[in-house]
Amino acid sequence: MTASPSHPSSADAASVFVVIAEFTVKPGAREAFLKVGAGDAEGSVSNEEGCFAFDVLVSEDGENRVTFHEVYRDRAAFETHKTQPHYKVFAEASPPLLAGAPTVRFYLSKPSKG
Repeated sequence: MTASPSHPSSADAASVFVVIAEFTVKPGAREAFLKVGAGDAEGSVSNEEGCFAFDVLVSEDGENRVTFHEVYRDRAAFETHKTQPHYKVFAEASPPLLAGAPTVRFYLSKPSKG
């Protein structure tokens, strides 16, 4: 699942803020988790000017691992994301679906030359 309205232009992409969030979903809860995750992704790219991409990645081996790959203009855009209604729905609905706390990492991405 990918929600991506546009990639940042080269001028915008001097450095972008990237979030990688890894989740382990409880057995039987994968579809419910993917539904709330998709709502967060779609709301983010549709309603947040500072969200360049939000991909919901599922494990190829069929396990209950889901990864979010989120790209924001900067950390401030990510902080704004956490105040949005679609994020609040996800933040409230997801904990009972998870087998443990997610692992969340933050990165700054520089565009490759080419």
